[in-house]
Amino acid sequence: YLETSKDKIDKKKFEIEEKYDSSELLECYDEWKGKEANEGVQDLYQIAAKFLKKYKIPFLSEEGINEFVEDINLDRYYYKGLFFSAVINELYKDEKIHLYFNNSSCLGCCNGNKKIVVEGDCNRLTGEYMESGEIIVNGDCGKWTGSDMKGGKIIVNGDCNDWTGEDMTGGEIIVKGNCRDKIGEHMKSGEIVVEGNCGYFIGHGMSGGKIKICGDNFNPKEQISKFAEKGEIYHKDKLVWKDGKFMEAYRAEGEDGLNDRTVPIFSLREKSAPSEGRVCSSGEEI
Repeated sequence: YLETSKDKIDKKKFEIEEKYDSSELLECYDEWKGKEANEGVQDLYQIAAKFLKKYKIPFLSEEGINEFVEDINLDRYYYKGLFFSAVINELYKDEKIHLYFNNSSCLGCCNGNKKIVVEGDCNRLTGEYMESGEIIVNGDCGKWTGSDMKGGKIIVNGDCNDWTGEDMTGGEIIVKGNCRDKIGEHMKSGEIVVEGNCGYFIGHGMSGGKIKICGDNFNPKEQISKFAEKGEIYHKDKLVWKDGKFMEAYRAEGEDGLNDRTVPIFSLREKSAPSEGRVCSSGEEI
């Protein structure tokens, strides 16, 4: 076997990736943090991408990215997950990456075509402004999971806090556990599936999209917001609400007392469910 020029180039790139000193990346991160200046989330992401190019940071391996994440894991900066997202999109060549850390806000923001698997919990705003790709969280998520999401898929193999799918315009969110209040608030399109139970004000202000609740303890007339406008809400596979009206089939079933039940929403949640004031290992509230 004769080593080709391409093999040599690939080998050299691999050596650069494995031997890269993270000090320059940490310097880039510290300078980026000082540029917040009331910028919005999308603007902060774009600034991070520009800084990575400015510093000419080379491509990183999965191990290198996890080492960098570990280096700043104790940093309390709220938007540090934005920088992680820019690093993954700009400096990681493969389509799939595993992250072995917990509780960062804004992880997967503006994600494009990457499959991010998180082994642990995530904090707020996971997948915000996500355009494509997939995020799998093997833990719980905080507030605003998938907010302003445009496409792609988020799977949470745990529970979610309030405002899941707020303002989403596309994509799919699947929550294997329970959700708290206001899922699908102001959503315009896309789909949210909750395999467990959820709280109140479902679909508040929604103007499109689909919400599916699969848990047994669901009382649509109590839990669906009276300000929900358009879209579809299902209980398991049964359509119970569409475009501001409860369906006839559901109303007939309600005559047997379904609508009169008082559902103990939060008493059904297990200890693993996020709650107000829950503090993660890094000291931030989920």
